[in-house]
Parts: sequence; structure tokens; C-alpha cells
Amino acid sequence: MVYATSPTPSFQTIKEKALSLLHSGNLKNSIFLNRKILVVGTDSAKLEESVPKDLNFDISYAPSVHFILRTGIFENFSFFVIQDHSFHPTFLDVEKLLHARVQKPIKVISFSNFKEMNAQTLENDFIDLETDTKIHYSINKSLKDDNFTRSHFQESENRINSYQLQSELFQFLKSSINENIDLPEHTIEKAIKIIRSSNKKL
Repeated sequence: MVYATSPTPSFQTIKEKALSLLHSGNLKNSIFLNRKILVVGTDSAKLEESVPKDLNFDISYAPSVHFILRTGIFENFSFFVIQDHSFHPTFLDVEKLLHARVQKPIKVISFSNFKEMNAQTLENDFIDLETDTKIHYSINKSLKDDNFTRSHFQESENRINSYQLQSELFQFLKSSINENIDLPEHTIEKAIKIIRSSNKKL
């Protein structure tokens, strides 16, 4: 089949679809995260004593980063508490590794920070993380439904632009939620400005 113009959907189409999906009733009422925390490190037994009694999460313990990578159990979690006194690897190394391995938004907390957190703070973090996960889902589904990533971004340079655009879209959708924007047409109008700016870069 020969197309007079590229069959690739426009950025505007993708933005509108992601925004519509994000604000849909089904997505708002869906549960995307399990209320589970994975604690990783040899000092996890000591940390167990600091867990708030009213914490509404299931907590699992793992002895090492090597163990969670080897078994693949890290894929079942979005909340991680990592020992921050280990030198090989360091907390920052583990945090970067988990963000690279887990293909969804996650929260990584150090032992020391976790000890200072109460149940309400963790609950707020959970709500924020679920919002990020819904945004992530709406973007990925919109791109996948339109074959956008496979058909349009084949060159490495354009692929980088694709990631940059996804990042812009994520930040835009997140801000639309934080600002409690109720009128979709106003949000789409702002989205179009980002689209046009991105088109100029490409």
C-alpha cells in the first residue's frame, strides 16, 4: 500500500490519546500498584524493628541486590528500601540499576530515610507513585496502539528525541494532575504547543 503522506500518527494525536486515557474513568479507578515493599540488605532484620505498626503495606525481605536480580523478584515491586551503608554497590549504584531494570516508575528509599518515615508519609509516596504509574501506562499504551515507536523512530538520533518527547509528555501530564486542570480542551491546547515545538526540533 502506498501512502501519499506518512501513516505515522502526529504528536498531537498521541498527546490527545494519552491525555484522554489518563483522565478516563477506567484508569482513575484502576489499581496499578500492589501495596508491597521490598527491603534489600543484610541489616533488614534491624530495620524490621523500625517499621511503623500502622503501616498498610506487605513487607518482604531479601538479603542482597544480587539475590533480587538473580531471582527476578524485583519485577514484582515498585517500592524498594535499600541498605545505605553498603560500599559494593553503593546505594546510588543500586538506585540507578533498579531504575534501569524496572520498566515503570519506582520509589527507592534508603534504610536511614525509611526509619524516619511514618505511615502517612509512605501513603503519600504510594499515591504519588501510583499517579506516575498511570501516566506511564497511558503514554506507553498510546504509543503502542499507534505503532508510533516502531514506525517513526528508527534512527538513533530520532530515538533520543522520542525519549525526550516522552519525558516532556510525562512532565506535562503530571503537572496537569497537580494543577487540577478539569477542562481537557485547555490541557490539549497546551499539549499542542509542546508538540509543535518538538516538531521543529525534528
